[in-house]
Amino acid sequence: MTWSNRNNLGKLIQTTYLFVIPRDSLSKLIRDETSDSCFRLNHYLPCPEVELDDQQALLNGRNLVGFGEHTDPQIISVVRSNNTSGLQICLSDGTWAPVPSDNTSFFFNVGDSLQVMSNGRFRSVKHRVMLADSLKSSVSMIYFGGSNLNEKIGPLSSLMEDGEQKRLIKNKGYRIT
Repeated sequence: MTWSNRNNLGKLIQTTYLFVIPRDSLSKLIRDETSDSCFRLNHYLPCPEVELDDQQALLNGRNLVGFGEHTDPQIISVVRSNNTSGLQICLSDGTWAPVPSDNTSFFFNVGDSLQVMSNGRFRSVKHRVMLADSLKSSVSMIYFGGSNLNEKIGPLSSLMEDGEQKRLIKNKGYRIT
């Protein structure tokens, strides 16, 4: 990825601050021993078809998607990978943008639960992994921080402004208050 493309991706990142009271409201949910927090290691083998164009790969019956498009149901996901590309995020217009690989950085994804608890101020990020290297394996490590699956979640009262309505957010398997 060129430097100009990295700058364009940087423009997509919006800084939003949450002033949550009490300060440990979110971390308390993740630290609970019954939380839905886990660590995952993904390994994608090299894919020789990457050098082919998309049409030729389809004719060979090969799907170049390593992990299909999805959002994470937890509060937050922390991702670290080796120096191979493949992670993509879906932009608001439906196009897919590659995330530059950087084995010295962590990537933080907002999950569905945080979208609910922030009343939509933070948006869950749809993402996928494409097989992107013909010679080198791709490895990613992800920490998913989530609340107990039986926890009822809803917008945090400390984030709600006077008269603000709860936004309707599609239930993706968690319990919404």
